[in-house]
Amino acid sequence: MRIAFTSRRPFNDGPLNQPIPENDQANMAYLLGADYFSFFSLKKLSTTQLAAKLQPYDLVFIPLDLRDFETVQHIAGGSNGRYILYSEGGIADYQLLNATGQAAYLQIIRHAKAIFLYWEKYVPFFQSITDKPVAYLPYPFFEEMARHYRLPLEKRANRISLPSGIASSTRNGLSSLLTARHMLRQHLISEIDCWLAPVTFSEEAAAVRHILLDEPFQVLPPVRFNWRKWLQNSRFDYRPLLNMRRKLKSGTSSESNIPTVQQGPLALLRRQNWPTYLQRLSHSLLVLDLNNRPTVGRNALDCAALGIPCISTDYSDMQPKLFPQTTLTDSWNIPTAVDLARRLLEDTSFYREVTQEAAVQLKAFLPEAFKARFAKITTDFPEILERSA
Repeated sequence: MRIAFTSRRPFNDGPLNQPIPENDQANMAYLLGADYFSFFSLKKLSTTQLAAKLQPYDLVFIPLDLRDFETVQHIAGGSNGRYILYSEGGIADYQLLNATGQAAYLQIIRHAKAIFLYWEKYVPFFQSITDKPVAYLPYPFFEEMARHYRLPLEKRANRISLPSGIASSTRNGLSSLLTARHMLRQHLISEIDCWLAPVTFSEEAAAVRHILLDEPFQVLPPVRFNWRKWLQNSRFDYRPLLNMRRKLKSGTSSESNIPTVQQGPLALLRRQNWPTYLQRLSHSLLVLDLNNRPTVGRNALDCAALGIPCISTDYSDMQPKLFPQTTLTDSWNIPTAVDLARRLLEDTSFYREVTQEAAVQLKAFLPEAFKARFAKITTDFPEILERSA
């Protein structure tokens, strides 16, 4: 069986010979032995050219990605009924479409051979839309890539890590910062790592210092032009630029020279890449992420691999599965978040209980488990593998 796997990710087309750190979707293609195709390549083709390119494939995986829904529709139209949709983005993103777009959204779901979701609790929602198979297929997590950075508890600093700041409009960073502020004032911790987006770093850093350290807030000049966002939203195929950048950076270490602004107990860091992030994260005692946007739950996965408790919400699929004892149902419940953190930091037995449970549950989301889950889905629904005329 030949599989084509498509996404917006700017990787080179063709077979994937190794997993790609942190890129869950592309790693599905790697484990399925699929050929990868970027939207950048496929959107250039006419409908006839696209149909010819996809004709050799028995299945075509397409992300239900509403950031480029036009290309999603284009690829579906060239797949001749052989496409599978997999979830990408937020469950509620369809609300951003107009009425015509939402009707098209329903249509493309109903015409798919199957729907694969990384949010288990939303399976019933999609089952109400289509009579085709709807299955839970979480992305594979390559634990060995993260476990390499794991440190013994006694070698970690008295530090917590906040994986996002407040520039994102969907991550509820303010609640996380306020929780960290209370923890700092109650002397539960002595250090805070806060990871910020590079483009908005200066403005966000000033706001974070104001929230955590009571510094006067100064209005800063406008944020510099966001080239990355512009490229992502444009139709320009910027993969050659990325390849050139990788070659230029190939001789540098990913585990050193982390861009950091240190001010008292607060370290402000620019998020670069996964290995760099994990290397620094491994020195923390816990992660605090009061997120209120439905996500996969990468923070919980990273923490489970590193043996670090993650205090977060049930807005991600992974968090309640890996860390049920430190999952909040209310992302604004700061007192409960502080109490959970205190118990983890003061009760070593509870700390180990939480991290050991996460390590056990993590096994269900490793590569072999992904392949077994996919095999079971196709056994339960053999029509998925039947090639359409």
